Amino acid sequence: MSAERYDHLTGELRATYRTLGEKSGGESRELVAFIVGSALRFRLGDEMRSRPRFAPVFLDEGFVKADSEFAGRAVQARRGLGFQLIIGVPLDKVTGLEPHMDELLAITKNSATHQSWITPITDVAASR
Repeated sequence: MSAERYDHLTGELRATYRTLGEKSGGESRELVAFIVGSALRFRLGDEMRSRPRFAPVFLDEGFVKADSEFAGRAVQARRGLGFQLIIGVPLDKVTGLEPHMDELLAITKNSATHQSWITPITDVAASR
Protein backbone atom coordinates (compact mmCIF):
# COMPACT_ATOMS: atom_id res chain seq x y z
CA MET A 1 0.00 0.00 0.00
CA SER A 2 1.14 3.53 -0.66
CA ALA A 3 -0.53 6.88 -0.13
CA GLU A 4 0.21 10.52 -0.85
CA ARG A 5 -0.95 13.52 1.16
CA TYR A 6 -1.54 16.82 -0.67
CA ASP A 7 -2.09 20.34 0.65
CA HIS A 8 -5.78 20.99 0.00
CA LEU A 9 -5.18 24.67 -0.83
CA THR A 10 -2.10 24.52 -3.06
CA GLY A 11 -2.26 20.95 -4.35
CA GLU A 12 1.39 20.52 -3.31
CA LEU A 13 2.55 17.01 -2.38
CA ARG A 14 3.16 17.09 1.40
CA ALA A 15 4.06 13.48 2.24
CA THR A 16 4.38 10.02 0.74
CA TYR A 17 3.58 6.93 2.79
CA ARG A 18 4.86 3.50 1.78
CA THR A 19 5.33 1.94 5.20
CA LEU A 20 4.36 3.09 8.65
CA GLY A 21 7.86 2.44 10.00
CA GLU A 22 9.39 5.50 8.35
CA LYS A 23 6.91 8.00 9.82
CA SER A 24 6.57 9.41 13.31
CA GLY A 25 3.93 8.10 15.70
CA GLY A 26 1.68 11.08 14.97
CA GLU A 27 2.02 10.67 11.21
CA SER A 28 1.28 6.95 11.52
CA ARG A 29 -1.85 7.61 13.60
CA GLU A 30 -3.01 10.18 11.06
CA LEU A 31 -2.57 7.76 8.17
CA VAL A 32 -4.36 4.96 10.03
CA ALA A 33 -7.24 7.31 10.95
CA PHE A 34 -7.65 8.34 7.33
CA ILE A 35 -7.51 4.73 6.09
CA VAL A 36 -10.13 3.64 8.63
CA GLY A 37 -12.39 6.56 7.66
CA SER A 38 -11.96 5.84 3.96
CA ALA A 39 -12.64 2.13 4.47
CA LEU A 40 -15.83 2.94 6.39
CA ARG A 41 -16.90 5.34 3.65
CA PHE A 42 -16.24 2.70 0.99
CA ARG A 43 -18.14 -0.03 2.87
CA LEU A 44 -21.09 2.15 3.89
CA GLY A 45 -21.59 4.11 0.70
CA ASP A 46 -21.77 3.67 -3.01
CA GLU A 47 -20.93 5.66 -6.12
CA MET A 48 -24.52 6.94 -6.45
CA ARG A 49 -24.60 8.75 -3.09
CA SER A 50 -22.61 11.72 -1.87
CA ARG A 51 -22.96 10.55 1.74
CA PRO A 52 -22.66 7.10 3.31
CA ARG A 53 -25.88 5.15 3.83
CA PHE A 54 -25.10 5.13 7.56
CA ALA A 55 -23.45 8.40 8.59
CA PRO A 56 -23.17 8.35 12.42
CA VAL A 57 -19.82 7.03 13.67
CA PHE A 58 -19.39 6.53 17.42
CA LEU A 59 -15.88 6.88 18.81
CA ASP A 60 -15.52 5.86 22.44
CA GLU A 61 -12.58 7.80 23.89
CA GLY A 62 -11.71 8.92 20.37
CA PHE A 63 -8.52 10.96 20.00
CA VAL A 64 -7.72 10.88 23.76
CA LYS A 65 -4.01 10.39 23.01
CA ALA A 66 -3.96 12.89 20.15
CA ASP A 67 -3.07 16.56 20.26
CA SER A 68 -5.64 19.18 19.24
CA GLU A 69 -4.13 19.64 15.77
CA PHE A 70 -4.28 15.94 14.90
CA ALA A 71 -7.77 15.59 16.38
CA GLY A 72 -8.97 18.51 14.27
CA ARG A 73 -7.55 17.06 11.06
CA ALA A 74 -9.04 13.65 11.82
CA VAL A 75 -12.47 15.14 12.58
CA GLN A 76 -12.42 17.22 9.39
CA ALA A 77 -11.29 14.24 7.28
CA ARG A 78 -14.13 12.07 8.55
CA ARG A 79 -16.63 14.90 8.09
CA GLY A 80 -15.34 15.32 4.55
CA LEU A 81 -16.10 11.65 3.97
CA GLY A 82 -19.71 12.37 4.99
CA PHE A 83 -19.76 11.00 8.52
CA GLN A 84 -21.45 12.46 11.59
CA LEU A 85 -19.07 11.92 14.50
CA ILE A 86 -20.28 11.21 18.00
CA ILE A 87 -17.21 11.18 20.23
CA GLY A 88 -17.19 10.20 23.88
CA VAL A 89 -14.17 11.46 25.84
CA PRO A 90 -13.32 12.11 29.48
CA LEU A 91 -13.86 15.69 30.59
CA ASP A 92 -10.12 16.49 30.62
CA LYS A 93 -9.87 15.70 26.87
CA VAL A 94 -12.76 17.92 25.72
CA THR A 95 -10.68 21.06 25.08
CA GLY A 96 -8.73 19.42 22.24
CA LEU A 97 -11.95 18.64 20.37
CA GLU A 98 -13.97 21.69 21.38
CA PRO A 99 -13.08 23.84 18.32
CA HIS A 100 -14.49 21.10 16.06
CA MET A 101 -17.80 20.50 17.85
CA ASP A 102 -21.27 21.41 16.76
CA GLU A 103 -22.70 20.42 20.14
CA LEU A 104 -21.26 19.50 23.55
CA LEU A 105 -23.16 17.22 25.92
CA ALA A 106 -22.07 16.05 29.37
CA ILE A 107 -23.16 12.58 30.46
CA THR A 108 -23.16 12.16 34.21
CA LYS A 109 -23.73 8.96 36.17
CA ASN A 110 -24.82 8.77 39.79
CA SER A 111 -22.76 5.90 41.20
CA ALA A 112 -25.24 5.32 44.05
CA THR A 113 -28.37 5.00 41.88
CA HIS A 114 -26.62 3.95 38.63
CA GLN A 115 -28.78 6.45 36.77
CA SER A 116 -27.29 8.67 34.06
CA TRP A 117 -28.43 11.94 32.53
CA ILE A 118 -27.39 14.21 29.70
CA THR A 119 -26.78 17.92 30.15
CA PRO A 120 -26.19 20.24 27.17
CA ILE A 121 -23.23 22.58 27.69
CA THR A 122 -23.48 25.92 25.96
CA ASP A 123 -21.26 28.96 25.68
CA VAL A 124 -22.94 31.59 27.84
CA ALA A 125 -21.32 34.47 25.90
CA ALA A 126 -22.56 33.11 22.55
CA SER A 127 -26.14 32.74 23.79
CA ARG A 128 -26.49 36.41 24.77
